[in-house]
Amino acid sequence: MTSKPKRFVLTGGSGFIGRVLIVKLHAMFPHAQIVTIDRSQHTHSVAETVTGDFGDTNLLQKTIQVDDIVIHLACHSTPGRAEQDQVLSIQEVTKTINLLNVCQEKNIRKIVFLSSGGTVYGSERFIPFRETDLCRPINTHGIMKRTIEDFFKLYWKLHGLPYVILRVSNAYGRKTLKQHNLGLIDVFLGCLSQDKPLQVWGDGKTIRDYIHVEDLTDLMCAIIQSDITNETFNVGTGVGTSILGVIEILRELHHNDVVVNTLPPRGFDIPYNVLDMTLVGETFDWSPSIAIKEGIESMYNTIVKQVSC
Repeated sequence: MTSKPKRFVLTGGSGFIGRVLIVKLHAMFPHAQIVTIDRSQHTHSVAETVTGDFGDTNLLQKTIQVDDIVIHLACHSTPGRAEQDQVLSIQEVTKTINLLNVCQEKNIRKIVFLSSGGTVYGSERFIPFRETDLCRPINTHGIMKRTIEDFFKLYWKLHGLPYVILRVSNAYGRKTLKQHNLGLIDVFLGCLSQDKPLQVWGDGKTIRDYIHVEDLTDLMCAIIQSDITNETFNVGTGVGTSILGVIEILRELHHNDVVVNTLPPRGFDIPYNVLDMTLVGETFDWSPSIAIKEGIESMYNTIVKQVSC
């Protein structure tokens, strides 16, 4: 990086990815100011919280400054919720356009966007997806994320606004289940902690690329501090695990005492999604350090065992 950043502005920094990222950014740049925009007030030991919506132009005007690095994490939609409320996805797009307008006006250093490697590609193949593959999203969430990506590229072309798009796979690794937008592993561990059966839609053969939040945020920090802009990167592990595979790991940890209820498949669920990590590996000399079994066991010991004690 040509000069050390003086200021970071995050949207959605109180989420489980944001909280881990803030700590690491502070460790890397202890003299930089870190501000997070969130809809509710949260306490961060090393960051200032600005309460409000990231689509509020007046709030953005007061918060974002020249040469900031903006990290757009906030998203109030999930693949399941997006199918129930498609208008919400449209609002995510329009609010992000408000954010881009202010970033362009304030002449920020760059903006980093967490897209969805799990939904933008669609389901056209059963080998890991590369960044150059054609995106054919089959659900509302993927269409929304892909549309936002296109606006980032448009603002670079029209206004010279530097961006980095991170197509993140399925992140996991929460230490608490009190936050919103829980993923499959989080939901399963929550069920085990309450002695409830696991709910599986379909035959359980759906394959996903699960990346631990520690690996994810390590890579994010490497990308944020680099001078690379106007690029799109997959952020995953390159390794696929089926729902049945996750359940098998949980059965080993829970001494086989795992009850599974099978429900009809959902049309918006993508049968296979694994990300090709060649570009990130070659560009940043990076590879994940936490295998899924190790990551799930750590979460199990934190969430399930503590509840049962």
